[in-house]
Amino acid sequence: MLVTEGNFDQCLADIIADQKVSLDTETTGLKVYKQDRLFAIIISTALEDYYFNFNDEPDHLGNKAPVILPRNLIPLIIGAVLKIKKVYKANAKFDMGMLEKEFYPMETPLEWPEVHDVLVMARILHNDHQSYSLDSVASREGLVKLD
Repeated sequence: MLVTEGNFDQCLADIIADQKVSLDTETTGLKVYKQDRLFAIIISTALEDYYFNFNDEPDHLGNKAPVILPRNLIPLIIGAVLKIKKVYKANAKFDMGMLEKEFYPMETPLEWPEVHDVLVMARILHNDHQSYSLDSVASREGLVKLD
């Protein structure tokens, strides 16, 4: 579901109600504490996927996204995530750092809920594989990574 300002509050309420979510961020690069910025947050519950878009830059064809949320809503999303019991994530350390950067400039660390990094868990559970990419881990579990 593409989150708009009109359905924003209901989406956050639905996310908090689930209490177990997966979370991903889309960013302009991999330098969390440098110039790179978050431009989207994706949160999935058991019933729905929520796409929060903050990217106001045009794509390679010059088109802008149909819905661009104001960046001042990012702390509200993070606040909702902080109320959840369990978050499942790939590359959790990166995304949590990017979210903290967007929440405020690291004055006080956020107290995250129970975060499970699925790639770290895969390595701990099965330490004998060549690759631990999301594609590889999903394939070994009989799943297919969606684009």
